Amino acid sequence: MVIPIFCSAQQLSDSPKLLYRETLGIAPTISFGWFKTFTDEQMEHYSMAQWHAMTYSEVGEKVKWSNGGAYGYSQVLLLEPKAGGYCKHIRTVVFAYNEKRANTQAACHTFWNKGWSWYNIE
Repeated sequence: MVIPIFCSAQQLSDSPKLLYRETLGIAPTISFGWFKTFTDEQMEHYSMAQWHAMTYSEVGEKVKWSNGGAYGYSQVLLLEPKAGGYCKHIRTVVFAYNEKRANTQAACHTFWNKGWSWYNIE
């Protein structure tokens, strides 16, 4: 199943499902080299796709995004129980500056503080 993300971060932050805005942690970014950075709007779309995959997506679902010549998706590969919580292994693929970048991280949630932490697993 593919879930396209076309709304802004502000629209998502107004959603009643957003419970842990302050404790989501900082999602890892993908680098394209010197002077090749996302615009603020591209970064917002990229981050919201990761956030949506982390908090709502099931295994196999892709959350796609596109903005100003950059596009990509985040996909949950695996859901793994951990003591006091769980981890979602999330594959992120990005196309920008005529290049493809990909990485896989574990987004781990703990029930006691309702927080998320990111870990590089590649």
